[in-house]
Amino acid sequence: MTYSRYATREIFENDDINYRDTFFRDRDVTKINQYETARHVYPTLDQLQEIEVSTFRWKTNSNLYKIAYEYYGRPELWWVIAWFNRKPTDFHFNQGDIVNVPGPLNFVLSLFEESAE
Repeated sequence: MTYSRYATREIFENDDINYRDTFFRDRDVTKINQYETARHVYPTLDQLQEIEVSTFRWKTNSNLYKIAYEYYGRPELWWVIAWFNRKPTDFHFNQGDIVNVPGPLNFVLSLFEESAE
């Protein structure tokens, strides 16, 4: 079963007139459902001591989803590595950067879940 980073986020209907004027007029829609903004905290020092970190050096052809596949066997968990490194996308990494890959995966996912509550 795939774990979703959206699982704990509320969905709301955005029908704000300013938003509508900016984004909806040309698309012939009057509202949009969207996820609330995520508010996550990072692991505490005590929790960090329980995390096993593997390191990976970012290369020109690196992608978070490839790293997630290599370490977790699941490319859709790329966001776990992004969250842990506090870099939300591939474009926030530069060639030569050290990427920290947290594990064990179930423990790290439980920390992420706790941070979203």
